[in-house]
Amino acid sequence: MIGLAFALYLVRTLSGARKVVNMQLHRKIASTLLVSIALFASCCFLALSGAAYADTEWRIPGNSSYVEFDNGTVVCGEEYDSYHESRTGEVCAGGRYDSYHESRTGQVACGGRYDSYHEGRTGQVCAGGQYDSYHEGRTGEVACGGQYDSYHEGRTGKVCFGGLYRP
Repeated sequence: MIGLAFALYLVRTLSGARKVVNMQLHRKIASTLLVSIALFASCCFLALSGAAYADTEWRIPGNSSYVEFDNGTVVCGEEYDSYHESRTGEVCAGGRYDSYHESRTGQVACGGRYDSYHEGRTGQVCAGGQYDSYHEGRTGEVACGGQYDSYHEGRTGKVCFGGLYRP
C-alpha cells in the first residue's frame, strides 16, 4: 500500500512539470514505476498462492498462453492447457494441463490438472495440482500437490507446502 501511495504521489508531482520535455520524461518514469509496482504485487500474489514443488512454479492468473523471457525463463498461464519448453530447457506447465513434461535438461513441470507426481532423470520432482500427497525424490527434492493440506520436510531439509496448507 505504501508503494502504491508513493507511486501516486510521484505521478501527481511529476505530471505538474512545466516543461514539455520534462513532463514526457517524468510520465515515462511514473508509468514505469506503476508497472513495476503492479508486477511486484502480482509476484506477491503468485508467491502466496500455493506451491507445486521446492522451486515453485508460478502461473499467470487468467492467462491462456505462456511467456518466455530473454533469459529463457518461462511462465505458463493458469488457463493454458499445455506445456512450453524454452530454448534453454526451462519448462512450465499450464493450470489446465493434465500431465507432466520433462525437458531435455531434466527440468520437470506438472500441470494444474495432473493428479500425480513425476521424478525426472536428474532427480527433480514436481507434483500436480490435483495430487493430494507429497513426493520425496532420490536426491532429496520434495514436491507437494495442490490438494495436499500439509507440508513435508525432506531428509535434506528441503520443504514443500501443499496447495491447501493453512498455517
